[in-house]
Amino acid sequence: FCRADAQHLPFADASFDAVVSRNLVWNLEDPGAAYKEWLRVLKPGGKLFVFDGNHYCYLFNEDYASIQPKVNESSNHVLGVKTNVIDDIARELPLSRQVRPQWDEDILSRLKAAEVKAEVLLWEGEENRLPVRFAVIAVK
Repeated sequence: FCRADAQHLPFADASFDAVVSRNLVWNLEDPGAAYKEWLRVLKPGGKLFVFDGNHYCYLFNEDYASIQPKVNESSNHVLGVKTNVIDDIARELPLSRQVRPQWDEDILSRLKAAEVKAEVLLWEGEENRLPVRFAVIAVK
C-alpha cells in the first residue's frame, strides 16, 4: 500500500495495467488533474475504471434537489456525522456543480483517452431521468 495524492502520483509513467477508483473523484479539488495522472501511470492499453456519483449535485441543481429524498431513502449509508459539515465541504468542490458522467466522458476525451464510455448504475426522477450513480471506463 502507498498513501499518495491522487492528483499528484509518485509513480513512473506507464506503471500500471489498471487504475480503479470508487467514490473518490467527486471530492477532489482538481479532478481533471487526477484523470491526467491516472492516464499517465497507465500502460498503453491499460484500463481506467471509475465508480462514482452525483452525490452533491442537489446543492446546486433543482432537478437533483427534487430527487434527493428518494436518493437518501435508497442509500444504505449511515454516516453518524452532522451532514451539514459535509454539505459545507461539498459546496466548495468543483464536481458538486457538474452533472456526471458526461463531465467525466468529456474530460477523458480531451485527455486523449480511448474507448471512453459510461454506464449509469442508478437513475432517479419521474420526469427527468437523472444519473445518480455510474461507472466510467476508459482505455489509454
